[in-house]
Amino acid sequence: MEEGRISYVRRFVRSLPALLIALGAAYDYATPLDFTGAPFLTAAPLVAAPLYSQRGTILTGVAAVAVLLVLRVAHGGLHKAEAVTELVTVVVVSVLAVLVNLLVRRGQERLASVREIAEAAQRAVLPEPAERIGGFQIVWGRLERALARERTRSEGIEAREGFTTVVLAELPHGDAIVRLVNRGHPAPLLLYADGTVRPLPATEPALPLGMGELGTWPDRADEAGFPGGATLLLYTDGLSEARDAGGRFYDPETGLAGRTEALCEPGALRGALSVEVRRHSGGGMADDMALIAVRRP
Repeated sequence: MEEGRISYVRRFVRSLPALLIALGAAYDYATPLDFTGAPFLTAAPLVAAPLYSQRGTILTGVAAVAVLLVLRVAHGGLHKAEAVTELVTVVVVSVLAVLVNLLVRRGQERLASVREIAEAAQRAVLPEPAERIGGFQIVWGRLERALARERTRSEGIEAREGFTTVVLAELPHGDAIVRLVNRGHPAPLLLYADGTVRPLPATEPALPLGMGELGTWPDRADEAGFPGGATLLLYTDGLSEARDAGGRFYDPETGLAGRTEALCEPGALRGALSVEVRRHSGGGMADDMALIAVRRP
């Protein structure tokens, strides 16, 4: 319903230049000669400038000038100074509208270029993982110490608040299990082949990396069964904190329950989830979202 309202508003806004021309023509035609619809016709190309292409803006200006010219000829007042002044005003404003449109388009092109650069940088920071990765092991304590060393090199707020939430996952070779260490990150989800979704929260809550001096925790990972056909989904809070128009957070556990994506390849699951969360938030994501899906054949 919210998407329908947004689409209606967009269509209405894009139709404003044509509505202004029609309203100006009707007002000018239906009122005495002392009244004029020129203000409506003058406004039309200005409204079109940020909404339309350059061609559309030019056509709007030409239409506004043509309508005013026809009205003045029909009323026999083209020889009057007021009529000439109105025509000159609409022409000048139409030319200015084209210039405004040109500036807006250049600004949008620069923004698109900046966005492409930012996306390229993000892909470099968060590269696409390989489709298949061999066994691996991690000691999270080393990450804690590395982050502590980095904080000593930082200044200001980064030195005081340099912490990172993280989930470390180990997939032992030959064992149908997954071992997890969660340091303040959203709990991963395990999607079974029958559509069941099981969250994998930490058995003992822990603070993010970089805050180890505030407490100690066992250096033992949580362990959960990871059978064939199941998919392990890890994600950032950009997913779980995506809000809809009513301020409701997206719930990945509820959204994925009973879904056939659990039987799909990770890429298909990730793609479907990305589409769904963007639909939930109306396309306005407040934070970046990173997803990793690992499926055991």
